[in-house]
Amino acid sequence: MKLHRLISGRHGSGSVCILGPTSSGRMILENFRANGRDVVCFVDPQGKFRGDSWAGLPVVKLEGQQELPRLKRMGIREFVLVSGATAARKRLFHACQEAGLKPVVLVHPTATVLQEATLGRGCVIGARALLGVGATLQENCLIGMGTLIDRDSQVAAHVTVGAGANIGADCRIEEGAYIGDGVVVLSGRRIGLGAIIISGSVVTQDVPPGCVAAGVPARFLRRRNK
Repeated sequence: MKLHRLISGRHGSGSVCILGPTSSGRMILENFRANGRDVVCFVDPQGKFRGDSWAGLPVVKLEGQQELPRLKRMGIREFVLVSGATAARKRLFHACQEAGLKPVVLVHPTATVLQEATLGRGCVIGARALLGVGATLQENCLIGMGTLIDRDSQVAAHVTVGAGANIGADCRIEEGAYIGDGVVVLSGRRIGLGAIIISGSVVTQDVPPGCVAAGVPARFLRRRNK
């Protein structure tokens, strides 16, 4: 189905889309609705999604990132990315901005953002999450439901933190890291560039860049491919 037919009559100056018709996309949709905002459609940048709708919204299928400018021509102005492979999310995040779309900062009404906490462009904060005093998130971070990021912790760009995670005070999470559901990171620890922490792990020491760690306490399993 053509793009203009999918969103005709449904968009305005503030129309927003979610890139990624996935289960995490459904949670982001709920976040928007809890904030009283409508979403026009889901977008599949690679055109691989099977079906024409997801979670009650149409799915716009593109044939690669080169077609992203079509979204703005059809009235979409803002976007949010779902979770996924970090490198792909980073490329897509920048490609959307180059196409003239603006990343949304989305905070669920039940989340708490304390004094002096800062959020970069495109950050999404899930229900019942808590950002402590002085916590800093750079652009395009996804923070899951019920997650705690304690005081003065710094989270770099393109980081995903799963539901129910607990990031202690004064932690440093470097760019592109992935922290799974229910992970506990003790205060003052550093999670290196592109590292992955498997769900349910407890991080008691720094994790080097590019490492995969798991367990209680977390141990290094392997290094990721470049």
